[in-house]
Amino acid sequence: MKKNSLITNFILLIGVLTIVYGFVCRLTDTYYFWESKYVGLTILMLGVIGIMIDRIKINKTLKKKSILQKITIGIMVFIIGFQISWISFIPFTESYKMTEKSILENNFLKQDIGEIKSIQIIPSGNIKTEKNLNGEKTYAHF
Repeated sequence: MKKNSLITNFILLIGVLTIVYGFVCRLTDTYYFWESKYVGLTILMLGVIGIMIDRIKINKTLKKKSILQKITIGIMVFIIGFQISWISFIPFTESYKMTEKSILENNFLKQDIGEIKSIQIIPSGNIKTEKNLNGEKTYAHF
């Protein structure tokens, strides 16, 4: 019996490692790539799609039907498509615009991290924290 393809196994491994990193990140208060759990779940779904495609190929050689595998692929594609469309849709909602305006006009945030120039759904940049005798100082570069 044919096993999963190397690419499928690699995608599954990356998905699982990314999810594990997401949990470890939260347990250790390491806020670097904090969205890794969600990215890992999406990668894991792509791995499941790869498994189902491999199973369909095996069933085809055995002249068996692959209805369950095709349904699973359809569900996974629907979920991934929904996630992508939702991320694309969020910036155009009234809630997002109100939240963005509130953050940009928040004087406490301006004093704490400096002026906020823009807000993105997928964040970029870094945050640096320094501790000295006078206390803790945080610098953000986005």
